[in-house]
Amino acid sequence: MELEPDDQRLLDRAIELLADSPRRIDELTRLLLDEGAFDFMGPEAADGADGAGDGDLLEEYAEYLDEVLLTSDDTWGSDTGLVGSIPQVMSGRQFTHRLTADERTNHAVVASPDLEVIDFDIGYRHTTLQLAGGGSLRVVLGELPSPQTMTGPTGWLDGFSAGDLLCFTRQG
Repeated sequence: MELEPDDQRLLDRAIELLADSPRRIDELTRLLLDEGAFDFMGPEAADGADGAGDGDLLEEYAEYLDEVLLTSDDTWGSDTGLVGSIPQVMSGRQFTHRLTADERTNHAVVASPDLEVIDFDIGYRHTTLQLAGGGSLRVVLGELPSPQTMTGPTGWLDGFSAGDLLCFTRQG
C-alpha cells in the first residue's frame, strides 16, 4: 500500500525515532507531536497536546500513527502498546535451527518455522542476505505447501552434519 506523502514522512520519522529501541506508542506519538509531525492534519496538532483534553488528542494521534505503522513491514507492535523497528529489534538476535540430513544433502535450510523472521525484508529491500563468512544467502519461496528455503554458496553446509545445531544471527 502506497502512503500519501505526509503519511510517508510521518512513518519515516517514526522509524528514525525507533532506530535505537522500541517505544510505547503514546511516547512516540508525543515526540512526533512535539516535533510538529502531525501538523499536516490540522491546527490541533500544531498546538501539541498542551491544552484541555490533551489525553483525547494524544489518543487520537496515537491511533492514527498506529494505522500508519501497520502499513510498513519495517515495524511491529505489541498488544501492550510497544512499537519497534524490526531491523533494530532483529539486529544481533540469534535463531537456532537443527540441520536435517535432507537439508545437508540439498544444500538448503528450511526456514519454516524457526528462521522465517530472518528474511523479513526479502523481496522489497533485499534479494539476498550477505553471509559473514562470504557469499550470500538466498531465500527461495516455495509453492505451498512446500517450505521456504535458504540456500548459500557452494559448500556452505559442508562443515556440518545432520543433527548439528546451527545459529543464525542477522546484523542490520
